[in-house]
Amino acid sequence: MTEISFYVGVDIDNVVNDYCIKLLDYYNKKYNDNLRYDKIRTYDFQSYCKPEAQNIFDEFVTGGGLKTLETTKECKTALYELNQKYDLRFVTSSYPLIVKEKSDMLSKWFDWFNPKQLIVCQEKWKLDFDIMIDDRLDFLSGCEHGIIFKQPWNVPSEDDEYSSMLRTNCWNDIVKECDWYYKDKLNYID
Repeated sequence: MTEISFYVGVDIDNVVNDYCIKLLDYYNKKYNDNLRYDKIRTYDFQSYCKPEAQNIFDEFVTGGGLKTLETTKECKTALYELNQKYDLRFVTSSYPLIVKEKSDMLSKWFDWFNPKQLIVCQEKWKLDFDIMIDDRLDFLSGCEHGIIFKQPWNVPSEDDEYSSMLRTNCWNDIVKECDWYYKDKLNYID
């Protein structure tokens, strides 16, 4: 069977880590609110916050919030497997000031991580991945094949243009989808 280059991009925040969960906990404690994770139905977290929390993202980051982020054992196992098989890249739309912290976070969780695997890009849809795994739908627009990492803010609507994409937060399903798509590409070439 022919070997081909196969590029897998994976978003970091809310896919590899629990960013929104930790941000929400920080916000609720600091601003005495009871906003629930499952009630956040759009990607615009800020619109759910009290007006006085207009700098919530900066407060969270400068207050050490990124150091509280965690990943799961399932994510570690799946990404190790994908990294062994394919050309895996971590993609973030973060601003340059926090890229070093993101790189350090990935190094802490994944002993195989190489900083060259980290791509910072505000327009992810322009990257040429075979598969992109993301929780933000507009970053999947134009991808060859997208996997939607299921979150409350990307629940499908009736006219969902992303209905053909796998929508899951199960890492085993993600590995299976990547393997299936790779084999499909091989069959197309052979």
